[in-house]
Amino acid sequence: MGFIEYFSNQARKPSGFVGRYIISRIFENGNSIINNFVFETMDLQKDDCVLEIGFGPGKLIQRMAGVIENGRIDGVDFSGSMYDVASKRNRIPIQNQRVSLKTGDFEKIEFNSAEYHQICCVNTIYFWTYPVQILNRIYDLLKPGGRLVLGFTVKNQLENRKLSRDVFRFYEAEEIREMLAECRFQKIQIHERKSGRSLFHCMTAFK
Repeated sequence: MGFIEYFSNQARKPSGFVGRYIISRIFENGNSIINNFVFETMDLQKDDCVLEIGFGPGKLIQRMAGVIENGRIDGVDFSGSMYDVASKRNRIPIQNQRVSLKTGDFEKIEFNSAEYHQICCVNTIYFWTYPVQILNRIYDLLKPGGRLVLGFTVKNQLENRKLSRDVFRFYEAEEIREMLAECRFQKIQIHERKSGRSLFHCMTAFK
């Protein structure tokens, strides 16, 4: 396995020493802007029930826990390394039962239908084998009027990075909009934020 494929697979599912101590730090630094963008877009309320799919090292979970006092934050990530890092970072809100983290495949873990006010995902859509299937499940898990907040990097910028096309699937914003509409989401909006030469997208859609 070459370096590009190895790194791409680690980005998809961090594992071992590299995942826990190197990839986690890359995520913390590299995702800081888009995490802030998603956090601000969510405009959380203290009694919200929120789910993050692919919580990585748990930085966004940590920020959300600083706002949500009476609600609940759930997270799922299929990387055991990221689960370990995020659990340590969010130890206190986990002990206080305001945060619950799970490790496993989002499509296979049981959740209650119509449970969440908001569901968020940051830089995870590239790895979904069946994105429409996952978006349909997200729709079912949202309360009526609930919102999906989806953070991602635009296709042309990802194409310039050394990433394996066997691991990553790149999307134009309009492609994601079409999938959301197919999955019955409404009031779909694309928000943009620039940082230097980088352009980040945050797409919101309502049930």
